[in-house]
Amino acid sequence: MKGLFNEVEGQGPKVLLIHGTATDHRTWSIQRLGLRGELELCVYDRRGSGGSPLPPGSDFVDIPGHAADAAVLIREFSPGQPVLAVGSSFGGVVLLELLRTEPGLVRTAVLLEPPLPPSDSGPLVGAGFVEAFHALWRSNGGRAAAEFFLRTVLGDRGYERMPVAIRERALAEHDTIRQDCEALVRYRLEDASLERITTPVLLMGGERSPSIYRPTLERLSAALGNVRLEILPGAGHMMHAEAYRRFNARLRELALAAP
Repeated sequence: MKGLFNEVEGQGPKVLLIHGTATDHRTWSIQRLGLRGELELCVYDRRGSGGSPLPPGSDFVDIPGHAADAAVLIREFSPGQPVLAVGSSFGGVVLLELLRTEPGLVRTAVLLEPPLPPSDSGPLVGAGFVEAFHALWRSNGGRAAAEFFLRTVLGDRGYERMPVAIRERALAEHDTIRQDCEALVRYRLEDASLERITTPVLLMGGERSPSIYRPTLERLSAALGNVRLEILPGAGHMMHAEAYRRFNARLRELALAAP
């Protein structure tokens, strides 16, 4: 897809992987190593991340824009056939919007703790989060704001457990963190819209994830019509890396299941 960095490898059922905030296609490296012999995997950098620049004159891409990109990519990657799609964190929000607007493109969706409000009118993550993020940016710079974001979404323990190289790479992504926060603040997905989604959905949470995600998982579990909720033991928010054996096994099972 022009202007959108992507890579396809492997053979077998087709799977699209959508990364979260402060990461890019490299977050799926373990899946690519472990599953490419059985599945055909498409990874990409969302606009504003990694090798995919923002559109000219744009400060960020909104959620519908990211979903539209994913739709074009699926049509090129798997013309005429729906795919298994996985969205991690922010990528899960993008995938939900894709299910709402282009349901025929996805046969099964896997959502890893999408950071949506716990209700139609609830605040994102917590009252004052975005204000605190911007205040830190103004007073201490982008790196400090990025650390605040990462400690919030991963928890202090999850942040400290990050390999140093990956943590440094994430802290350097303060501009993309700001962009995604802006997109989330402006986005609303009402329960009535969720109820119209009929695509099978697997919600996945991490046993060690911060408590902020559980109300959202419960909301989605109640609102979606064809849904299952699973909690991965011993995993945190980055469950596809922290509990990759169990995650890969579940992904393989879903991908190889008869449509």
